[in-house]
Amino acid sequence: PPEVVHRRWAEEERKIKIPLCPGVKEVLSWLKIWDFQTGVITNRRAGHLLSKVIEDNQLDLAGNFGFIQTVKAREPDFGTYNNRKLHPNHFFSAFAKPDARSFRIIRWFLKNRGIAKENVLFIGDTVGADLELARRVGIEFLGVLTGPVDTKEKWRDWGGLDEKRVLKSVIELPRWLSRRQKEELEGRV
Repeated sequence: PPEVVHRRWAEEERKIKIPLCPGVKEVLSWLKIWDFQTGVITNRRAGHLLSKVIEDNQLDLAGNFGFIQTVKAREPDFGTYNNRKLHPNHFFSAFAKPDARSFRIIRWFLKNRGIAKENVLFIGDTVGADLELARRVGIEFLGVLTGPVDTKEKWRDWGGLDEKRVLKSVIELPRWLSRRQKEELEGRV
């Protein structure tokens, strides 16, 4: 029966450790100092984010991100807090990436804070969900090699992404942003 499958899956999922990429906390601190607004859009449920990212890595979501969006769990909650609110600006979406409707809540959130879509940079590690969502909603995208798409060649071949738009990890983000700002000032972008 489905409820048994979901319960077993939840039990197995809790055993898996997902470490943060080295340097993530430092990059988040740098972004905060420079007043960048950050957020998380994930196809995972809140319970998974709670156990795998927050508890395993002692990551302060409210202190590091302006918003969090998880997919609303449709299955029963078997003690994993699937629909538990993890952040003051935690949104639940009925739609998953790359469905453009998954970005509606975030678009509203950004608009209410005066952030134009031209000032949004989506950083992701998948072609089919992350890159495709960015394309569908018309926002700038950077790929990282810390997920399933682990080479610049795969980003190019699978997603048509220019290698200049691929970072080894988010640890390279401050340098990329600084270079980008310099190019903008020189009129090269």
